[in-house]
Amino acid sequence: MEDYSDSDTSSESEYNSDQMSITGSDYDEDEPTENLEPELSETIYKEYNNCAWNPQAQLQAQLNATHLAQLHAEIKARAQLPDPTYQKLPRSWPARPFDVRILPDYIKHPIDYFELFWGSEVWNTLVENTNAYTQYKEARNKENKEKKSRWWKAVTLYEMRIFIAILIYMGIVSASNISSYWNKNRLTIHKPMEYITFFRFEQIKRYFHISPPISTRLPIARWHTKLSPLSDLLRTKFKAYVVLGQDVSFDKMMVLFSGRSKHTLKMKNKLIKKGFKIWALCDHGYLWDFLFYSRTCGKYIYYYSN
Repeated sequence: MEDYSDSDTSSESEYNSDQMSITGSDYDEDEPTENLEPELSETIYKEYNNCAWNPQAQLQAQLNATHLAQLHAEIKARAQLPDPTYQKLPRSWPARPFDVRILPDYIKHPIDYFELFWGSEVWNTLVENTNAYTQYKEARNKENKEKKSRWWKAVTLYEMRIFIAILIYMGIVSASNISSYWNKNRLTIHKPMEYITFFRFEQIKRYFHISPPISTRLPIARWHTKLSPLSDLLRTKFKAYVVLGQDVSFDKMMVLFSGRSKHTLKMKNKLIKKGFKIWALCDHGYLWDFLFYSRTCGKYIYYYSN
């Protein structure tokens, strides 16, 4: 049987020596930290040297600090803000509701509301400028019988009213093409077309003009000038009968147009995919003001709209 007493004794002695060395090293490291004291700053150090610091002075300093804290709290509690010399503004302004001004007494039927905005000034402007444009284009009439120009008879106020009424009707009742409105062989008979022939409608549509004829070319930023006589009148009428409320809506409107123009926009995700864009200021579904917009010169529209 083997004897392991010597080896065990030696291993124990080694373990004890190692343990003592580790313990000794730990104590060596810890001893200096126990005797360390925090260093005083230079200002406090001078204070300690200049003042006679004893228990009685320390007690008096604590009493003074407590007295100062109580005095500070009492002064703060007694403090009052001075009365303001100005009138305080209300926290929230009273809401201004949407209001309609007093309308004339004759306004009773829908046609009266239409005539309120589309008055005699608009009708006279359309008739005068349409006839002036035919003279500018030298349309053929009794005095001018050149074969190159087209036949034309001066449009009257009655014909202009029918023409605008048919345009509104076409915007509500759709058809495959314009000539189909006058086709009597179809199942649908359009009553408004009985007041004007298709040939006369095409004549007025060809020479229809809102602004006086202009011989010079307009700058691109004023592309909507031809609509100014009508748009300015409507803008004035829209503002005359309604007072806007506090909460308004400013958003865009799209006017359907499928022709060629550098001022139209295409929006695939909208109900109207292509057309003219108009910025509109509305309240309760009422159009109060509007501005024309162009994708080529939109930033200049505001300056030329007034």
